[in-house]
Amino acid sequence: SAASDVYKRQTKHFRDPKVFIKDGVYKMVLGAQRVDLTGTIVVFSSHNLIDWREYKTSKDQIIFLLKFYKGILRKVIDNFCCFL
Repeated sequence: SAASDVYKRQTKHFRDPKVFIKDGVYKMVLGAQRVDLTGTIVVFSSHNLIDWREYKTSKDQIIFLLKFYKGILRKVIDNFCCFL
């Protein structure tokens, strides 16, 4: 499942979920902590708000946003939807 794959790469620390709809598909952006204790963004998609799958994003998108917003996770999450 998508969640079990994500949990292999991240710790159990997830925060600041933001759900939005784009082109008829729901997306959920979360802040997460990797197993090496660094921060990242995890994105899931759903057609019905019940069944979620990990949505693959470009590592470059995440790095750009983290640098642009100087690592302020809330701002990264709030603006990530513009890049999906």
